[in-house]
Amino acid sequence: MDSSTVCVALQTKYVCVNVETSKLTELFAYDNEADTPFVKRVAPGEFFLGGPSDLGIFATVSGVSQRPPIQLKSGTFSLAFSSPYIVSLNSEFVVVYNALNQQQKQALQFQRGVSLQEQSDRVFVASAQDIYALVPVPWQKQVDGLLLEHKVEEALKLAEVSYRNSGLSQSQFNEINNVILQKAGFIEFSLYNFDEAGQYLKTGGVDLREVISLFPGLLSIDSQFTRSRPPLHDFADVNQITKGNLEKSEDCTAWLVRFLESVRCKMSEKKDVHTALMKLYAEKRPSDLLRLLQSGYQGHHSDTVDTLQTFGRFHALAVYYQQARELDKSFTIWSRLVNKEIEDESFDSLGLSYFSDVLCKTTDATLLLNYAPVVLEKDPVIGAQMFTKRFDSGIQDKRLNPESTIEFLTRFPEALTYYLEHLVLSANQQVESFHSHLAMVYLDNLFSAKQLNNKVLIESLRKKLQSFLRQSDKYSVSLILGRVERDDWLLPEAAILHGKAGNDSAALEILVNELKDYKGAESFCVNQSANKTTTIERQRLFETLLHLYLSKSKDNERMRVYVIDLLNNPKAVFNAAKVAELIPDDWSIALLSKFMLNSVRSSLHDGRQARIASQLAYWDYFLANKDYLSLRSTTISLTDNKRCESCHQLFKESAFVRQADGRVVHISCAKT
Repeated sequence: MDSSTVCVALQTKYVCVNVETSKLTELFAYDNEADTPFVKRVAPGEFFLGGPSDLGIFATVSGVSQRPPIQLKSGTFSLAFSSPYIVSLNSEFVVVYNALNQQQKQALQFQRGVSLQEQSDRVFVASAQDIYALVPVPWQKQVDGLLLEHKVEEALKLAEVSYRNSGLSQSQFNEINNVILQKAGFIEFSLYNFDEAGQYLKTGGVDLREVISLFPGLLSIDSQFTRSRPPLHDFADVNQITKGNLEKSEDCTAWLVRFLESVRCKMSEKKDVHTALMKLYAEKRPSDLLRLLQSGYQGHHSDTVDTLQTFGRFHALAVYYQQARELDKSFTIWSRLVNKEIEDESFDSLGLSYFSDVLCKTTDATLLLNYAPVVLEKDPVIGAQMFTKRFDSGIQDKRLNPESTIEFLTRFPEALTYYLEHLVLSANQQVESFHSHLAMVYLDNLFSAKQLNNKVLIESLRKKLQSFLRQSDKYSVSLILGRVERDDWLLPEAAILHGKAGNDSAALEILVNELKDYKGAESFCVNQSANKTTTIERQRLFETLLHLYLSKSKDNERMRVYVIDLLNNPKAVFNAAKVAELIPDDWSIALLSKFMLNSVRSSLHDGRQARIASQLAYWDYFLANKDYLSLRSTTISLTDNKRCESCHQLFKESAFVRQADGRVVHISCAKT
């Protein structure tokens, strides 16, 4: 009987009857002359029945068979069930079957048997004269026996079924079952069934160090770990499993990496697990090694240093020191890598830029200044960028302020140039010392290029210097001019500087008399005139140039062309009367006709504009005077009940303000 259902062997068939609903379910028929009927309940809602040809059949109360049948010994006439085993009796044997996999487990010769009867955890066998008891081996021993035979799945099923009748609490069973799972995991590992091994070991909550200990040399050198007692396996190490097969050894090592990566280790295991992963990564996986070292690595210190040095992972060692806040050691390693004193292929793709970025981000100015020369000597621009990035980020440090940085970079001219250009041209620092220093650096670079006789470089540097001298207004003109005037070949620069100093005549003297740069002289006057505030000043500037041209035109017909071009330049500003005084008497009117015509037109135009402006001003005066007279003729009545149109309070005195829109308000309200 199972709950409210009774399974009955009738004369020719088996049926299940629900005693509450009277529902009858036919299971299957049998031959009562050839077959011995018997019924045993083996699970909730499931029975084991004697079928035809000594076949034992599993059937549920709904008439369905969910497990394969068991072939019983011929002549079986009695059954007993002691979970998970079915015991049968015939005239010669007592046979034990496993209900889980329907396999015969044991056969005991026993003649003259009469019947079987289960009671508690044992089965009684009766003969005509005696009664015997079959006592099962404890299920834990059965499980261990199955594991020894590498029957892992059967062992796990047996443990699960046995728990139901074991009387153990859930926590007690979990503790035992975890050990079974761990043993199963090691067995599967020895069979190279890595997926199953990992699953069983994870589920069983194995101490990761138990697995790592199979691989010689992976535990920390000072690890206090000892293997479980009683042991979970009988292997000394992985070499006993692989028997020297290199391919199998590599497969086992690869599985170990995957397994350790997939399991979250406990705090007590972290040191050994991290050390093991570090050693595994150091040999073949440098990218994973860096990821491990940069993500809370807690491996053994001396083990880590020795391993990384052994495998030549110097970049990783520097990263490890960096994470440990031993920056001086890490910077020393990186500087040696940059200088090719040591080699590490994982650093080759990073190189100087990586080292400069690390230096740039350090908060220790002393370390930066100590190691910056390594970068500056290799690449001055990258080296200078360490300081420009810090300046742009706003990091405050007296030892690395612009003045101190400029002094430090004096030994590295190219880097100094880049840094000053960044301050002046990019960061727009309006500091005279920075601008003056940059101009002097440009000059130094120009002199160096001249010594090398590099004409292309000279031309490039000269354009850069001249452009800066024209655009900047912050450098010390006298300082730069004192340096420039020492060398005659810097006359164009001297002309620019004289112009910056307001000494236009000296600048024009150089351009016209020394350099013979007449177009440059005209451009100079046009540019300088834009900075003049009055027409007289602009006229005086162009007249100076005209005077210089005329002084050279007496015996030089070509200069007359420049004079005429200057006079006809639409951007030039002249006083026609003074020009007439300066032009030699022997010059024909035809040469000056265009200039005179333009001058007359300009004069007429200016006169007309002046008259128009005068008339407009007079009209504005007329309108303003009209409004003034209108306002004076307007009267305002202020009575006792008159209120301010701003604060709406009564006027307490006769003083008031009439605003442009006609509103009458208090004096104080008008001020606000």
